[in-house]
This record gives sequence, C-alpha cells and structure tokens, in this order.
Amino acid sequence: MNKEEQRIQVIADGNDSANTVFRQSLEKKKKNVKEITVREKLTGNLNLAILQEEGFTQVEIIRFKEGGQLTAVTNIPTNIKRLYLSNQLIENLELPDGIEYLDIDHNLLSKEWDLSRYQMLKHVNVSYNQLNSLGTHLPESLEKLYCTHNNLLNLFLADCPRIKTLHCNYNAEKLRIYDLPDTIVDGQFPEKVLYLSSSTSSFSKEEGKGKGKESSSEEYQENIREYFDIKQAYDKKVHYLRLNKKLRGELPPCNGCKRLVGMVFSGKDQKYRAYCGGEKPCDWKIMIHRGEKVTFRPFLQEMMDHLEETKGNIIRQKMDTLFGYISDEKSAELFKKHLNYFKTNNELVQKYKARYEDIYFQEEKRERLVLKQKNIQQKLTEVREYLDSGETREAVRIQMEEIQPIAKYIQSQIYADMSVYISKMGKDPEFSVYQSEIIPSQLEINIQED
Repeated sequence: MNKEEQRIQVIADGNDSANTVFRQSLEKKKKNVKEITVREKLTGNLNLAILQEEGFTQVEIIRFKEGGQLTAVTNIPTNIKRLYLSNQLIENLELPDGIEYLDIDHNLLSKEWDLSRYQMLKHVNVSYNQLNSLGTHLPESLEKLYCTHNNLLNLFLADCPRIKTLHCNYNAEKLRIYDLPDTIVDGQFPEKVLYLSSSTSSFSKEEGKGKGKESSSEEYQENIREYFDIKQAYDKKVHYLRLNKKLRGELPPCNGCKRLVGMVFSGKDQKYRAYCGGEKPCDWKIMIHRGEKVTFRPFLQEMMDHLEETKGNIIRQKMDTLFGYISDEKSAELFKKHLNYFKTNNELVQKYKARYEDIYFQEEKRERLVLKQKNIQQKLTEVREYLDSGETREAVRIQMEEIQPIAKYIQSQIYADMSVYISKMGKDPEFSVYQSEIIPSQLEINIQED
C-alpha cells in the first residue's frame, strides 16, 4: 500500500489518536523542557496547541518517530525552531516564521510550497515528496537544501548566498537551476540540468580566450559540473589539512601543475573561475562566462526609442509608396522587414516593462510585509501583558527572539540595499547611510542572452 492509499485508509477508518497519544507522552516530561522526542508512532491529525494547554511554552525542538501516520500537524507554536516530521502522511504544513530546521522528507507534499516567508530557515529536507515548486525566492538564510525525488521544474538560488549543500537529483527531466552560487561544497545534481540566470533564459560560455555554446549544450553543462566537482574536492582537502596539526599551513595541489600551491575559486564579474594559486600560476584554468549585463532603465529607454523610430520608418515607407517614390514590390519588401523588426522589438519592450513594474510595484511583497507588521503588533501586545503581570524575562525574550528578527526582516525587505559611505574629506570622518528599495543588480539585463 503506497502513502496515498495509507492516508486514505487512515482518514476512512477515523483513526485519529494522535492528540491523545501525544498528550499522554507529555505527562512524564518537565514543563520547562526545550526539546521533545515523541517515541510513539502517531496516527491522524495532531494539534500542537496541546503544548500551550499543558504548559509547555519553552519547547524549541520536536522530533516525531519516523514511520508514523500523521495526516496533518496544525497550530505549531511560534517558538519552535527545529521540527522533524520524516516519513509521515502529510500533504501540507503551515510553519512558524522563525523555523530554522525542517525535516519533512518522505511525505505527500505536492504542487508549490513557497518557502520565502521563512527567513530564518537554514536546513530543509523535502526529499521524496511530490513538489513541483519551492517558489521563486528561497530564504537568504538557507545553508542546506535536500529536495531529491520530487517533480521540481526550477530552483531559484539568487537569494541564497550562504547555501553550501544542495541535493536536487531525481526531479523533472530537465531541472532548471537559476543563479547557482559558488558557495556549494556538497552538491548532487541530475544528469540533465540547465544552469541559468534568473534575469534571462540562458548563459554563454567562455574558456580561455574563446566563447562557446549556450548553456543548453552538453558541453556547457559538463563544464559547470566539472567546476563544482573540483571545488568540492578542493574544499574537502583544505578542511582535512586544517584539522591535521602536522599538515596545517600546507595547501592542496593545483589541478594543473600538481604543485602544493593551492587553487583560487571565484564567482565575481558574472564568471565562475578556477586557476592555479602559485605566485607564478600555471596555464591550467576554468572560466565560465555567465553573460554581459547593462543597466536596466537606459536600455529599456533605448529600446522604446528604437520602437518609435521603427513606427516612423513604417509611416514614411507608406508615404513614399503613396507618392510613387518606390515601387509596390519594393514597398512590400520594406514593409515586411519593418513589421518583423517592430514585432520583435515590441515583444522585448513589453517584457522589460513588465519586469520593471514587478521590481518597483510588488503587491505580493507589500502584502507579506503587512502580515509581518500585524505579527509584530500581536507580539507587542503579548509583551505588554507579560510586563503587566511582572514577567519581565519573558517580555524581554519575546522582544529579542521574536520581534527583533521580524523587524530586521521588514527593514531588509523595505530597503533591499543599505550601504554606509565614509567621507574622509574633513578632519573627522563622516558617515552617510544610503537606503534603496532596489538592489542595483536587479536593474541589470543580460543582453547577450536576449
């Protein structure tokens, strides 16, 4: 009997003993525990509001025994940081915003599960489910993502500068990975995968001095795979040398000359690079070019100007035909040429105008921030109640551990770019804060791929 059939059977039988068994498991535990391990297999729907009802208000970690038949888990307390729900019968799950660690592999999650709201999430394992999307924005805090054996079509990693582990094999026939960072040291990828840029649909390749094929080619995919395989192996060697006192200070060999000079890896300037780390580097190197970029708004304006110019050319060509300056045959040829150019240019203009509006007028983002602000107001009410009852420590904890992270998240979303500039023109340095709703890189277009 597969998991879908098991779930249907449990619901049909009305076997909903999870709450009773869970409540019984709490009887032998102290109220101030921070970690709970449920050693019994639970069946049916579980309402974790039981924790609050029974006085377990400090729990941060819950482990459920694998192989159970939980069909749903609801009302997860906001203070839960780590949740282990492997091998159950769960179809969907609402998590607290402060969740940091989640194991929910071997379940029945399906369709899209947007993880972007969980901005504290560092580790997530959703392998062996039926998901086709994790949303277009993964949390910036994410360090480890296990999503093998799903139906994922795309993975968007532009917002994941800390991710080190990515296991995504056994998904859609051609999984598309956008903005793969060079921070990954433990990667498992499908044999067929497209490595793309989030701003466009393809990369270009550069090795040495010559430019090569697009990312859809097997050659390009092999180069990407080779780069991260080499980087992963190198990082493991460096880690081993640092742990070994006798070898501490030594460097692994270069892949090319084999000298113990180490290697240099870089993802700057839209290129993945790997080369010899010696003072006089050998000729061995890898360089994968990810496309040329231009500033968004001037490029869009230039395209719109070209569009107006094409309209003018069409009108002039019609007038020339009307007054007999050119033949009907030549007129038809020119009209076809101008019209094709107009259609192509117009499609690009509409595409980039839509993207421009999406960058500056994100309704989904605004709605998400309103919910966060309401959440802060609710937390502030709790703080006032605790202060009124003399429970200062709990009030401070809520302020520091729950309200402050949400406030920082709101600030980071309102001002995506926050920079401090130091001026040393005078006797004393002057500090200026620059805040912008838009990250400058969002206003770049990869023209080589469009």
